[in-house]
Amino acid sequence: MVTEKIIVPMKKVLYGSLLFYIFLIPLPHVTALSEISFYLAVLCAALLFAGRVLTLRIRTTLIVPMLVFALWAILSSFWAADVGENLDSVYQHVIKMIVLYVLLVSVFNGPEDFRRILWVMVLSVAAFALYAIIQDYIILGHSPFTYRLHPDPQINTNRMGHFCVVAFFLGVSLLQEEKVPVNRTILFFALFTLLSGIILTHSRTAFIATIGGFIVLAWHHRRMALAGLAVLAVILIFLFAFVPTIWLAKFNDLLKGNDPRVPIYATYFNMAGERPLTGYGFEANLKKNWKRNNDKLPLSFRMEKAAQRPHDFLLDLEVRLGIVGVLIYCWLLVEAGRIGFHLARRGKGEFRGRQGLGVLAAFIALYTAGLVGNIFHIKTEMIMFTLMALLTILSYQKSADQNDPERSKNFRL
Repeated sequence: MVTEKIIVPMKKVLYGSLLFYIFLIPLPHVTALSEISFYLAVLCAALLFAGRVLTLRIRTTLIVPMLVFALWAILSSFWAADVGENLDSVYQHVIKMIVLYVLLVSVFNGPEDFRRILWVMVLSVAAFALYAIIQDYIILGHSPFTYRLHPDPQINTNRMGHFCVVAFFLGVSLLQEEKVPVNRTILFFALFTLLSGIILTHSRTAFIATIGGFIVLAWHHRRMALAGLAVLAVILIFLFAFVPTIWLAKFNDLLKGNDPRVPIYATYFNMAGERPLTGYGFEANLKKNWKRNNDKLPLSFRMEKAAQRPHDFLLDLEVRLGIVGVLIYCWLLVEAGRIGFHLARRGKGEFRGRQGLGVLAAFIALYTAGLVGNIFHIKTEMIMFTLMALLTILSYQKSADQNDPERSKNFRL
């Protein structure tokens, strides 16, 4: 049993472990620390729940589609090539993320809790982006016009761009609440670093995601969104017209039909056609099916090296879990989007309205990137479920100064 003497320390350990886990999300080579913080949080939550100190919020709008998606992913083990590998992947990529979601919405219940999560996410990604910029362009001396920001082999360029985009819109949202000059200065520097990171990745998916996020922000902040889109347009014109960047090379490849995404899409469409209803299984080794389907294409589309995933999250889901999996996942996205929409409708005069739109912008931006890039990676999935948790936390709050009364009486540090 949990005694009175250890309740408060255990609450603090649970709270701190979750924040530390979120801080580690974008960082490479921290698997051990990440696992320790996650399971420490699970242990503390289980003990507090058993001692009737913590009530787990498991009746949220998003829980049902999450659980149905997890169930379908588990059922795909029946037709997956490797049952054990499939179940392990479902646990790592789905079940653990649902547990993370439940812990976040159960522990973080007030506006200050919400802001702490945003601060941790923004500062973590900004610090990592600053490190990568210094490493690649100052220490190693690469040209920012011809070398894509690549902080670490574990974090590829596009993924770094996705991290920066999400953190950028969360930072813009957080800036509306911070009135202390020092905090605002830190945020401005972080936002500048994140925007620099987006540009230096030379990632088309990151730019498209940023455009999607600004379009969402225009709901409350039309002038700021238009200014942001104008800045992006100027940057793109500069990169295309005035310097010999890799953007121009990519554009020329696209015009010549040499973009590698075209045969990747074509191959995966062939694979989706083989098992349209159920897919190959959640953790299907798609490389085994790649050559057979790629060989069906014209010679100009043949590729020697198999692409692990298509550059589209819906096509990725279709190949792995079939139409059923796509529909279930879209159900989850629609429910999350609906929560964000209802929050944003409250307007920028209310805390939940302002922050709801900011989180929704980050959420839409990430999935916009997913339409033209790969976003199903364990670290990106952590961000996805954290964003869903943030929307849920906001939906249960009453005002900027008042905690959710149901939660505050059960979990208070």
